[in-house]
Amino acid sequence: MKQTKIISSLLSFTIFLSCSVLAVDANTSIDESNSLASRLESSGQLEQINPNESYSNVISSETVTSDLQATISSSDLLDYCSISDETINHSALVEDASNSNIVREVYLEDGSVIGMDDAYNILSITDFSSEDSSDDVLYGQNSTIEQVVSYYGLQDNYQCNIEDDINGYIKYTWEKILSGGIVNPYDSVTLILDKDTYAIRVLNRFNEVAPVQTTAITEEQAKQIALTCQENFEAVTACKLTYVQPNFFWNEEQIAYEPCDILELVYECVIDNQYIVDVDAETGEIIGGDSYK
Repeated sequence: MKQTKIISSLLSFTIFLSCSVLAVDANTSIDESNSLASRLESSGQLEQINPNESYSNVISSETVTSDLQATISSSDLLDYCSISDETINHSALVEDASNSNIVREVYLEDGSVIGMDDAYNILSITDFSSEDSSDDVLYGQNSTIEQVVSYYGLQDNYQCNIEDDINGYIKYTWEKILSGGIVNPYDSVTLILDKDTYAIRVLNRFNEVAPVQTTAITEEQAKQIALTCQENFEAVTACKLTYVQPNFFWNEEQIAYEPCDILELVYECVIDNQYIVDVDAETGEIIGGDSYK
């Protein structure tokens, strides 16, 4: 009889543990009042997207100093890009929604726009014409890429992905690889080149350092949580650990939020090859996502 009671107690305890895991999987353990979304909203860090607002807003113009011109003129990176005219036309202090580290835009005479941080480091180059010609296609491609890799120190702990022939362009992306093979896409460099001349058309540098965070839920639990997000979800077709800026894509049907200026470790679950659900790897909260539709 005593043995039967012990077995019965063990079975009850096992059932209790199973129910506890299922509670996490169903995302019922999230305290909404203390959720990340609630905390960011309370602190004013959660902002709705304004459709009338551009990605880069000018705060004020600034005087072009000789030091700023000297910084531009002496930049090896601009030499690698073969900028045709490095003379500054004007400069402005800005707010950049795509890269919060860009605080200044410098407009050159050739039409190039240079995005810089507060230490005058170059983080983006767009809209420029290049002196490169198609006569040195192969040399220009290899030389330019090697120079950019060396300039930003991408030789170690960065993975490179190449997307060939995107509407006449080639896209190179280097992303930081952290411990355990986790990717931080916000410590990255993107380089877009003309497919015919291999001249650089766009360069972007993101240098957000990912905070050290741990996982408190498993990948399987994250997948179960992701599937509960929408009734029509059928299967998780891919899942990986990565860092994201929370955008709370699934929170409100009629409201779209700007990606928050923080990094969170998530299980990024792809659903039915159409949707992305970002599940916080520590709390199980759904903090972002997207749709391929």
